[in-house]
Amino acid sequence: MGFLILSLPSLAFGQFNKGIGTFKDQAGHSVRRTKVDPGFIAAGQDGLSVFGAMEASIVKTKPDGTPQWSMVYGGIGNEKFNSIREIYQHDAVAFDGYAVLGTTTSFASTEDLYFVRTDLSGTPLYSFTFGRREGNERGHCLQYIKDYATGKLGYIMAGQADSYTYFGDSTDILIVKTDESGGLTGAKVIGGYGEDIAYWVEQTSDGEFVVTGSTTSTPGASRDIFVIRLDKNLNIVWQTIFLNREVFSEDVGYSLTENPLDGSFTVTGFTRSFGLNYSQDAFLLNLQPNGSVNWMRTYGTKQPEQGASIDLSSGGKEYVVAGFAVDSTGDKDAWVFKTDMAGNPIWSNLYRASSDSTELAAEITNDGGSGYVFTGKVESPLFTTNEDYYLVNLDFNGKTGACEKEFTRAWKKHEPSTYSDFQAVDVKDIRVVCTQYEKADYVARKCFDRGSLGVVAPQTVPTDVMSVSPNPTSTSIKVLFQDVATKEDGGTIVVFDRNGKIVYKGAVTSDEMQIPVENLPIDVYMVRFTTRDGKQYQKKFIKK
Repeated sequence: MGFLILSLPSLAFGQFNKGIGTFKDQAGHSVRRTKVDPGFIAAGQDGLSVFGAMEASIVKTKPDGTPQWSMVYGGIGNEKFNSIREIYQHDAVAFDGYAVLGTTTSFASTEDLYFVRTDLSGTPLYSFTFGRREGNERGHCLQYIKDYATGKLGYIMAGQADSYTYFGDSTDILIVKTDESGGLTGAKVIGGYGEDIAYWVEQTSDGEFVVTGSTTSTPGASRDIFVIRLDKNLNIVWQTIFLNREVFSEDVGYSLTENPLDGSFTVTGFTRSFGLNYSQDAFLLNLQPNGSVNWMRTYGTKQPEQGASIDLSSGGKEYVVAGFAVDSTGDKDAWVFKTDMAGNPIWSNLYRASSDSTELAAEITNDGGSGYVFTGKVESPLFTTNEDYYLVNLDFNGKTGACEKEFTRAWKKHEPSTYSDFQAVDVKDIRVVCTQYEKADYVARKCFDRGSLGVVAPQTVPTDVMSVSPNPTSTSIKVLFQDVATKEDGGTIVVFDRNGKIVYKGAVTSDEMQIPVENLPIDVYMVRFTTRDGKQYQKKFIKK
């Protein structure tokens, strides 16, 4: 169950439509309105290559969407954040902050689920990974939860795992539960003989959990939507897979919400087996508290559409859904639509940040009183090969003031068949890791405003100011500084491993340095040069 954040009347949370980023690729995957430091917090990924090829990132904005601070996180591999939540239910503000979930390749040779807890400034307090070293694990959805029996707070995470072979050699559902300090309190691998992935988990009003995603553990060559209910100890209460037995195609559940008015669960995602002429359409699937089907509706045209996130409005009397839609010209736009409690359409809009942009709405949430906010990605207006965070705040009628247009779509009722075949096994592969972080200079542009995005380079970027050779090496590395002005400034140089541990540190006093590495374990390392004025440059090398 997500925590709704109350609005503060003294602050102006007006509507806006903005792209936020730098001269490299960024994408927003999750957004929430913040209570302690009012504004919005969004998380996603960044191509600045500060530590590795791609970093996870967080952007904090003011109530009007202006960037307040931004940070990138990770190590020498690839990271991205898929889900962020504000952590604010504390007596002392020092414990408030944010929790984020995603994936990383920096702390093992494979991909792991990646969790980071920060303070209100974005500085990491602790972080951990989950997964075995021989396979890949990914985290897709995070919720801040409460044990109703004890009152203790903690986290529930949903994703996927390739490392475990209890049900075959394919991907399984991964559910991880921790206390507020990151201590593991339970974890399950759930699945069948096919590929099973959890994209969303929600705490129910009675303290249990409900999960949705996609599965191929069904009869026929199809991918189908599943919903599973778990008790507070992560044991399966009920499970249902929804399929069209006449058409074997692809259906995925990306998000769900519990309605407090009737206890039902409503799922959104995309469907091809129930779509208009079997094209890709968004859908709403409403279930009774026991998992039985109340109703299913699809929404779309003959072009592809997708629902990515769902939230409640008007106390449960309405649903608001965000995703994307391909319009009549073939362009992909962010798409938000609203329905009543029975799935009947109320309004439907497409959103664009410029006349030639490509958008995707990844997550939407009730913004706490004035409307809805969603994030995703949008083509940058100045660098057309790059993408920015897309951050849009709507009123309750889906309006931003200038950047939306109505989108006419058909809708249709369906009656899916059901199936179930999941099993569950306990796992406990959690590891504490050290997350690196750096500030990043994000700026914003308004809708249709190509002049408001300044070309601001971040302080930390890869460069040819220095070179490292030989690479790979078994004995030592030679570091050459090729920019005279930089050499004369001096500074420090450090070498650190994939866990962020410094294994060498020294002062830069000449244009060439020899650093011994023969005693280091075989692995990948990073060399970082920091000038006296704070600029940073870095290179990777392999110790063989």
